[in-house]
Amino acid sequence: MSSSFFLISFRSGGIALLMGIIFLVICLGGLVAVLKSMLLGGSEAVIKKATNVNGYLSMIIGCGITMAVQSSSVTTSVLTPIVGVGIITVDQMYPLTLGANIGTTVTSLLAALVAETSTALQVGLAHLFFNVIGIIIWYPIPFMRAVPLKMCKMLGKATRWWKGFPFLYIFMVFVALPLLLLGISSLFVGDSAALVTLGVLVCVFVLLFAFKFLYWWFRKDGRAQTEASFKRRQYKKDIMLRIVDEFEPLVESVNDIKAEIGLDVENGGKVHPPEVHAESLAHSIKMESAFRDFGDVSAENDPAYASFITNLSK
Repeated sequence: MSSSFFLISFRSGGIALLMGIIFLVICLGGLVAVLKSMLLGGSEAVIKKATNVNGYLSMIIGCGITMAVQSSSVTTSVLTPIVGVGIITVDQMYPLTLGANIGTTVTSLLAALVAETSTALQVGLAHLFFNVIGIIIWYPIPFMRAVPLKMCKMLGKATRWWKGFPFLYIFMVFVALPLLLLGISSLFVGDSAALVTLGVLVCVFVLLFAFKFLYWWFRKDGRAQTEASFKRRQYKKDIMLRIVDEFEPLVESVNDIKAEIGLDVENGGKVHPPEVHAESLAHSIKMESAFRDFGDVSAENDPAYASFITNLSK
């Protein structure tokens, strides 16, 4: 009886989770569409004026908006594309996001007020004071305020270098790192001395790895190497997309050039005796330059390009 009830509950929870994700994506897509129509209209100046206020007032505005929509995700989802198109800056969005973090605690507090026990209220207050203490630490002091802003801009640069970085960041920060910390903490919960010893060794290994990474990042020019690696990955991806988009037009252009200089495209590339005009030769040279600029290739490192140039010269 208990196993069947668990199975039914598991299936129901999975269906509810899937439906929630689908509805969330649909609603966010509609939100982006409405926001785009607003920005294409005359709302840009209004948004700039409304957000160009004192930081603490921006927190109150962000808190009020989040209390109205009951979701900080909606608030940040609206603000992110506005920052992306340059209507407001990251510095202006920062206090709005902090206020949204305060506003989202109202939902848990309202739910806790109707609970029969005080545990729910304790959790809601812990959520509230966690965000309040975080704001006290990271916003009033300019030096501390600059830390998350610099990290934000650094992540933005990494995303510009390589479009796959956000997925790597989400996996590492929200999946791999929590699982690692959860696994380490579970080793110290039990009474087994062997597990505690293993936990200590794992902690030492993690600390050594962290120190080595920081040493490589700051002393061994790890940041520049990472930037070069990300840019190389994105460059290869862009080149592949360009090849897919421009392959057919390039083939047609090559066939036209072959036809102009006397190569029989339909009969295996046999050369016909007509004269090669100076205009056709100039066209072939121009096409050769276009091929070189297209992929930064040369006859030394690309056999296909070398074969193409050989056929042109016949």
